[in-house]
Amino acid sequence: MIGAGTGFGAAVLVPGRDGDPIASEAGHTGFAPTDDVELDLWRCLKARHGRVSIERVLSGSGLIAIYERFCEARGSHPAAAQPTQVVAAAGEGHTVAREALERFVMIYGQVAGDLALTFGASGGVYLSGGIAPKIYEWLNTGAFRTAFEAKGRLTAYLLKTPTFLVTHPDPGLLGAARRLRQLQAEAGPSALDS
Repeated sequence: MIGAGTGFGAAVLVPGRDGDPIASEAGHTGFAPTDDVELDLWRCLKARHGRVSIERVLSGSGLIAIYERFCEARGSHPAAAQPTQVVAAAGEGHTVAREALERFVMIYGQVAGDLALTFGASGGVYLSGGIAPKIYEWLNTGAFRTAFEAKGRLTAYLLKTPTFLVTHPDPGLLGAARRLRQLQAEAGPSALDS
């Protein structure tokens, strides 16, 4: 499970009796540019922040950073100050907003594929977080999946790895309730009554 929102998170569900979730700090691993456009973005973010993590690019503030860099490169003034404004402007056909959102989706696919390889996620990758449901149409254009699968010798592995969009509004709450039921079952009813 990965999710871009105010930050970027990733967790793995280990197959087993009840499936044990393992949280990670994958959002704080380094962002790896794959072309000159992303290298330019990386340089801009490095000058601003020092180190460029995935979260600096794949988050609400990351979408704004991409959009602002694209505006700067074209000599235009950013008209959007919030991620929702960039998404709305892209939907209305504004060129720079559309290009920024398309690049965001490509990077999201690249990172999702990298994490699928890292964790051996052959059972699938689930996209969660605050951004993915709001950009479903953009994720569904094929650019996400193309970037997800573009892994050279391991492309065949990722061709068989499904990706899913989590649309439930409170998946974290569902997970916490499930975990509470597991703890109750393990401890017995009297352990939680006290």
